[in-house]
Amino acid sequence: MTGRGWATVLDALLALLPGGRERGIRARVAGLTVRRAARLHLGGGRCTGWYEGDRLRHHRKFPTHAGAPAAPRVVARPGRDPLPCTTVRAERVRPIDAPDWPAIAALESGAYAELGLSESPDALRSRAHPATSFVLDAGGRVGGYLLALPYPPARCPDLSGPEGSGFHGGNLHLHDIVVDAELRGRGWGRRLVRHLVEEAQSRSYDRISLVAIDGTAGFWSARGFRPHPEVEVPASYGPGAVYMSRDLNRPAPPAA
Repeated sequence: MTGRGWATVLDALLALLPGGRERGIRARVAGLTVRRAARLHLGGGRCTGWYEGDRLRHHRKFPTHAGAPAAPRVVARPGRDPLPCTTVRAERVRPIDAPDWPAIAALESGAYAELGLSESPDALRSRAHPATSFVLDAGGRVGGYLLALPYPPARCPDLSGPEGSGFHGGNLHLHDIVVDAELRGRGWGRRLVRHLVEEAQSRSYDRISLVAIDGTAGFWSARGFRPHPEVEVPASYGPGAVYMSRDLNRPAPPAA
């Protein structure tokens, strides 16, 4: 972060003290809203770092005292209008940690149990390649996830059980993506997919494949995936499931 950026953060913290230069601080915090590629993340009363997109670039923690308010109350003082808080981000994309799995399994069951497509927790874990699987961290809870693993082209996992031996090649299979119902409509599905594409390209994958279920082929088509009707999809994926893939060597489609 630049020296001016840290000054902005420190000024915002000074607003908590009696006699803080609140008017100037409001202007500086409001000015942060124009930064679209880099945003401040506050949590538990501490500045946890400076983000570019969904990637933590500079990790910092400010000391605090036991009586300090926790974010987002840091932007509102008693009897005063709250400071702009559009730059305070509680959600971020990060790798999966072991304690995340019960929440991932619960989200998966909620999304697929009624469709008869829910998998066992062991099967889910077996389809999560550490470098290409992520969770949406929504302020300390799992608000969504994406599971992807290297897989042979024109093939897809068997939903009846865990994966066997691993595959090494240029095709990455996006097996599953779920966003909590409370967080839908905010673009997090698109951001998770974009994050996966960036990781896949940085790791020299040539293609991403998936199986579109329950009428979602249109969503994936808008993100550069093309159907392959010649590829037979197991009946366990439900009626109308379509195998699709995206060539990572072609230009990305316009943002939807």
